[in-house]
Amino acid sequence: MQLRALTIAAVMIAVVGCLRDTAQDGLSNAPTGRVFGGPSNDPLFVPYQGDWALEERIFDPQLEGATISGGPDISVSGHVVRFVSGMLVRELRLCRTRKTKDGIECEAWHHEDIHDPGDMQRADCKLKMNGDKFELHWRIVNSGDFTDDPIIASPGYVPPDRQGSADTLTWWIETYSRKPAK
Repeated sequence: MQLRALTIAAVMIAVVGCLRDTAQDGLSNAPTGRVFGGPSNDPLFVPYQGDWALEERIFDPQLEGATISGGPDISVSGHVVRFVSGMLVRELRLCRTRKTKDGIECEAWHHEDIHDPGDMQRADCKLKMNGDKFELHWRIVNSGDFTDDPIIASPGYVPPDRQGSADTLTWWIETYSRKPAK
């Protein structure tokens, strides 16, 4: 009888665990104004919200001998950009965001897998709308210290100059088109 009860309990735990929508972890949390809170409802992010299909991905500057094939679509919810690609849930959490004449610029935490907290790197990002296309420019930079940064930069915030850093990689430039509503 005990073995049967333990077997039923184990099956129930496995079923509940498999039904959990891990791709949405943290997106139902309330906004806190900090990078690791729920999605920001700041109007600055409105043009970028929704699901996007990848159209093109390039490097800038071009890397000799480098080729790029395919890439994941993305989903944007508030300040959270999720790369939709199977089992791993990769994301950019935008912070220190500031409005520019072309769109927004920000820093971000790039997370290779949200279920593995030890794999984050700092990134620089630029988001802009080019007609009905969404352009996401991002690159990894020297991480520095871990912080739960504010999502929107204070008016006096001046971004660090990272152009000359040996730890700065080339820019990924990705162009997306909006996916039709389901």
